[in-house]
Amino acid sequence: RLHASEEQEAVDSAVALLVQGECKPTARQSFNEVVCAFLQSVPEEGKKHAIASLTSLLNHSLAEVRESAHFCLARICKSGGGEQKLLSAPKPVIEADLPDNLRSEHFFTFDPSRYNLRKLAAKLLASAGPTTGFGSFPKQPHVLEEFQAVPSVFSSFKYEKRWRQCVESDADFLAAYERLVREVVCPYLKSQMNCEQEITFHFQYPPTLRLQPGPSEQSRRVHRDAEYGHQEGEINFWMPLTYYSKTKTTLWVESEPNLGDFHPLEIDHGTIAMFHGSLCRHSVPPNTTDHIRVSLDFRIGVGPFFDPAWQIPGVDHVHPRKQCTMAPDSNISLFGGPFYGQDKWLGGCLGSDGCIYGVPGHAQQVLKIDPRTGESATIGPQLPGR
Repeated sequence: RLHASEEQEAVDSAVALLVQGECKPTARQSFNEVVCAFLQSVPEEGKKHAIASLTSLLNHSLAEVRESAHFCLARICKSGGGEQKLLSAPKPVIEADLPDNLRSEHFFTFDPSRYNLRKLAAKLLASAGPTTGFGSFPKQPHVLEEFQAVPSVFSSFKYEKRWRQCVESDADFLAAYERLVREVVCPYLKSQMNCEQEITFHFQYPPTLRLQPGPSEQSRRVHRDAEYGHQEGEINFWMPLTYYSKTKTTLWVESEPNLGDFHPLEIDHGTIAMFHGSLCRHSVPPNTTDHIRVSLDFRIGVGPFFDPAWQIPGVDHVHPRKQCTMAPDSNISLFGGPFYGQDKWLGGCLGSDGCIYGVPGHAQQVLKIDPRTGESATIGPQLPGR
């Protein structure tokens, strides 16, 4: 069947084996290698058909089928033209290579009520969607997953450029993003470095706000960000603004460069994934649901491992950057609580007992913090205000 006279039939037969083939997990890798070797041998038109067929398997109900499809796609998808430009470009001038622990996958959380990017994204879509032709919400209230977008917002570079301009002009969204980076992401990065010196982070500004409407067969091919002019001293951060339970679609990433162990980032709004996307390949399968997938991603160049002046000549788009410099004593840790809500206390004062007392804003009691023990509690009578 693999050597049928009709090229398309042969490709379909090979791809079908990934679904129909039953073997022990230990033999699955060898099985994938055999099928993939054939798909790599077919002419260019056959490869295009194979890529389309394999992409359709990325949302298959069986995990082993999805993993096999990603394995084959990683082998037969050609890298972008940026790879050739990367080989001929001068190297970044850095003090040292990015440490291994910063190249591994991390997950950390934040308080969505403090950095309400989901609500701000819905507000931006409600205002910019109809005027730019991106789409609209069918009803009020505006639920992010229910935005009805035209397919071009995911597949057209022209539409992506117009959407990027909308994000760049939204001061509220950018302010919330910048606070998140400075107050949560950069302190987390510094905490993973065990660095006692001042360090500067170069973070992407504005971030990339991605829209993937469904149902659709459109996907993002397997790639690494070095193809697009990103250097090894950068780290990727990816966070969904929609809920995975509704979209059933997420980013797939390999854990090490060229390892091919693609796995989904099954996280929800409130969690941030960190991975070394400059070298680790990643992709997005088609969104087959009726809900749009909205996510935010950005990259941060890390201090001595990053060259802010470097770029590959001829790259289509270079992300602007801002800097966040953290002093040696600026490690941040959390204690007490949790205290949910916004504007809970508006300032505070140091008491004669060495404790700090927070003045209630939306909170209904005074906050007492003991810096010596790290304990915090609300005290005194209820102050409901008006």
